Amino acid sequence: MTVTDVDSSTFRNLPLRTLLIVDVENVAGRPTGPTGTDVRIIATALDRAFGHQQCHTVVACAHRNASRVWFNWPTARKLVRSGPDGADRCLLEVLAGERVENRFGTIVIASGDGIFAREAARLTAQGVKVVVALGRGKCARRLRKAARHVVHLPLPQLNPPTQPVPIDEEEESACPNSTPPTTPSTWPSA
Repeated sequence: MTVTDVDSSTFRNLPLRTLLIVDVENVAGRPTGPTGTDVRIIATALDRAFGHQQCHTVVACAHRNASRVWFNWPTARKLVRSGPDGADRCLLEVLAGERVENRFGTIVIASGDGIFAREAARLTAQGVKVVVALGRGKCARRLRKAARHVVHLPLPQLNPPTQPVPIDEEEESACPNSTPPTTPSTWPSA
């Protein structure tokens, strides 16, 4: 048996996968956090929009929402951290610390939070296709500028409607250059 060293060029011709980074509380758009039904609807919407690709999903939330997320999204890698921007910081650690630019050809950031803008810009500059998937929340201007594409997930309206949690000082009411994901045939090309 021959053993050879493996470096990044070894797997250069393999198809790259898609990483779904999900800030489930932001996508759900509820001030109190997502319900179990919200989590199942979000998981289904992301699967319909991006499931035609080979996806690895990482979802993060606060401790108070963990059971609703964990029991309703069994296939995702789950991260939990409470406090200001706790879930966001968990997801940022994945983006910054796990060499995702070498392992994934597309990264979908399911959040509108501006805190993801710097990593989105870094990944885009390294040739990774970065897509922002919005739920019921709004999109920060700097995140929209850093990403290559912005799509709206087809989530039902809250009943009764509630105001989404503010994202940051740069939030906007809509992302004018965004498109709704419909079918794999309409997926934005590289």
